[in-house]
Amino acid sequence: MVSARRLGAIVKLRLRLLFRQKLGLGIFGALAGAALAGRIAAGLSWTWPAKVHWDFFLGINFSITSILALYLGSQLYHEERGRRTLHLTLAAGVSRTEWLVGHLFATWLLFVGAQAFGTIVAFFSATGMESVDPAPILLAQAALALEYLILISGALFASLWVRPLLAFLATGALTVFLHGVDSIERILSNEQYGRFVDAAGPGAALWISRALPPLHWFDLRDFVAYRLPEDPWLLAKLAALALVWSTLLTSAAAARFERMDL
Repeated sequence: MVSARRLGAIVKLRLRLLFRQKLGLGIFGALAGAALAGRIAAGLSWTWPAKVHWDFFLGINFSITSILALYLGSQLYHEERGRRTLHLTLAAGVSRTEWLVGHLFATWLLFVGAQAFGTIVAFFSATGMESVDPAPILLAQAALALEYLILISGALFASLWVRPLLAFLATGALTVFLHGVDSIERILSNEQYGRFVDAAGPGAALWISRALPPLHWFDLRDFVAYRLPEDPWLLAKLAALALVWSTLLTSAAAARFERMDL
């Protein structure tokens, strides 16, 4: 049975380790730097500096955090095993499932905290905010925070089957593909490519993508500086979707982890 007390202890231990390695502070610093870079880009823009600021910041934020989330997720098991801290933790009476869930949750909290910090810095450094509604910005950041759950659990699951570098590269390529599914389908459905579509169809990869997490649903950056999505329950739906997929991936990872020889 999973113990909340033991989970809390694992989360604290993992966060302490990340900050001791300077990696946690590095993520916070990188997002603060992205906010300041957005401010510089806005200062060099001749039109709508506020939108340039947020487009720049959110783009860098998305790139940095997605890469690091996949990296930390793919390194989690192998790093702890290499330090022998995994064996010490399990020997102390912590179950494998508790270890897995605790470390995943701690890593997710790190990214959520860093993103919140970077967003606050971006708000304080932005200019011309009277022309931008902050609600779509906060919604886009909340959606990205939910996506972290899927990215971290997916990378960890992959790392239990293959080497961490391969897991990182494979999940990274899959993340890029899943974010571009809509664009690929629009291109293939264009009349200019009608012959190709008629001959080959949308492709096996696009059909397979329908059985994978729809990561492009979590990318709401297009709404920034324009309007909120029409669906008032969009964030709740994304939260439920992220919870379902992260639970499936974590459960699959836990099942694999229980059968592994350490």
